Amino acid sequence: MKVLIKDRTDYDPAVRAGQFDKLLALQAWCRSFATPLLVEILVPRDGEREDDFDERQRPAMLAQSIRDAYARGLEPRYWKLEGTTSDAGAAAVDAAIAERPAGRQIVLGKGAEPALISRWFAAAASSRTLSGFAIGRSVFWNAGTAVLAGAMRADAAVDMMASAYLALVDAYVAARRAAARAETA
Repeated sequence: MKVLIKDRTDYDPAVRAGQFDKLLALQAWCRSFATPLLVEILVPRDGEREDDFDERQRPAMLAQSIRDAYARGLEPRYWKLEGTTSDAGAAAVDAAIAERPAGRQIVLGKGAEPALISRWFAAAASSRTLSGFAIGRSVFWNAGTAVLAGAMRADAAVDMMASAYLALVDAYVAARRAAARAETA
C-alpha cells in the first residue's frame, strides 16, 4: 500500500498529529493483511531559496519527519523520498531511516532530468537504507505527451521510455558501484 503525504516540520502541530494518526490507522490495516506500507513524503518549499532548500533544509525536514513518525510508532517498510545532491543531506536522511533496522528508502523522480537524478543517486549511493528508485514522469512524460500530441508513434514512444528507464538503471548501478569502491579504498 502506497500513501503520499506532504509534511513540513513547521506545519501546524495539530495538522501533523492528525496526519500521523491516519497513517498509523493505515499501518494497522496493512499489518492486519500482511501488506507492506510505503510512505511517500513530499516537503514543499515555502519561500525558501531553491538551492539551499534542496541541499540542506528539505533533507533536514525529511529526517525530522521520519523521526517524528518513528516516535509515534509509524514504521513503514519503505520511505519514498525526494532526492538531494548533498552528500550531507543524504546522510542525514539515511541516519534517520536507519534508526529502525528494517527502514528502507526509495528515491522518487519528481519529473526531473536524468542528469539531476544521477546526482541524487550519487549522493544517496552509500546510504545503508537505499533500496532503489521509483521514477515515472522522468521516464514516460515526454514520450507519452508526444504520442498524445500525434508527434510520435506508440512503438517509438515505448522505445524512448525503455531507453530512459535503462539509462536510470545504469546511473543507479554506477553510483552504487562507485560508492562501494570508495568504501573499500
